[in-house]
Amino acid sequence: MKIDQDNLKSIFHAGVLVVLLSQIAGTVFAQNTNQIIERDNLHSRVIKGDKNDNPFPRNELGDKTDTNCVSAEDVGFTAVNQFQALVEETVGEELPVFGREIFSDRVPHISTGNYFASRPDYLIGPGDQIHIKAWGQISLDYRAYVQKNGKLFVPQLGELEVSNILYKDLQNFIRSAVESVYKNFELSVSLGELKPVEILVLGHAKCPGSHRIDGPATFISALFATGGPSSSGTMRTIQLKRYNEIVRVFDLYDMLTEGDVSSDILMQSGDVIFIPPVGKQAAVYGGVNSPGIYEMDDQTSAKQLVGLAGGFSTLAAKKPLMLESVNRKSGRSISKLDISEGKKLSFINDGDILKVPIISPKISNVVTLKGNVTEVLRLPWRHNIKVSDLIPSTEMLITAEYWLKKNRGGIS
Repeated sequence: MKIDQDNLKSIFHAGVLVVLLSQIAGTVFAQNTNQIIERDNLHSRVIKGDKNDNPFPRNELGDKTDTNCVSAEDVGFTAVNQFQALVEETVGEELPVFGREIFSDRVPHISTGNYFASRPDYLIGPGDQIHIKAWGQISLDYRAYVQKNGKLFVPQLGELEVSNILYKDLQNFIRSAVESVYKNFELSVSLGELKPVEILVLGHAKCPGSHRIDGPATFISALFATGGPSSSGTMRTIQLKRYNEIVRVFDLYDMLTEGDVSSDILMQSGDVIFIPPVGKQAAVYGGVNSPGIYEMDDQTSAKQLVGLAGGFSTLAAKKPLMLESVNRKSGRSISKLDISEGKKLSFINDGDILKVPIISPKISNVVTLKGNVTEVLRLPWRHNIKVSDLIPSTEMLITAEYWLKKNRGGIS
């Protein structure tokens, strides 16, 4: 069979074109998936690599969780409420609002999401990265993200619908998919990067508005990432709303005073954090370990308020406490409280300022020796005490500085 020169050139050009197109397609595929698929034999495959298909790239999150946002304080409203100003006037110094410092920009954000991400009831969704490893008839080491349509692409298996599957069921689900193609293998499935959530923060918040938070996001980590309550917001009755219903009410004092985070919960896109105005407040100062302004629940006794402030300090005096109260009709008044054992409970009202007396710095029954002496001495006074009792030898009249100079050779 004879082939003319023109036909030969056409066949050559077509072959070159096919090779070039194959190389280009292979390059694009490798760039998009970063995976290498090698055929070992007729019955096994090696699938390795990462598929860079995150539907929510981290560089697109921007600064939506920036706590340096425009808040009430930035637009002309004072960050100190009237009660805080009253306390400062009464005490003579500014007392901290308990718990507020933990939302300071100087404090690293608290993250509790990693604990929840490993829980079996974690719900898989778009943006979650899944790491699949298998060995045996198939060698698989592959990472990919669940797409916005809820599907996960795995080479040789295709797209798997994994959205809304519990983490505890994910491995068996993927095992069933692999078993449809391969036999005799072992499988391990874990999570990598987790999906972000879109939430709303409303009410008396430092940074109200819409926020996108990197996963895993729980209520506590989301609250810290978005700045927490403003100076006028509560820390004791913060609401989590889902589908227009209150699903949980959080009291941050449980975490701050007892380290209890048992009420924490994973956030879902569309959730709303609503921060009501601050509740009843009272101040305590003097002989307590943590003087400050505290938010109270419905019935807080004076003893409980002292407990919130860390209890009595070392210098607290065993005397009645002084309570300054605010009455809308009669104004301000002062009374004494005895909270010792067996006494009737005294409850604190909104606006109360509690002073715990401290012992006097006066030292009684003492004689002090100071001046040109070796050391300052305080000795107990007794009847008929003599100077010789304070200065038993002449060496007591030589100062420590003299001996230091002598030791350095400055005095012979």
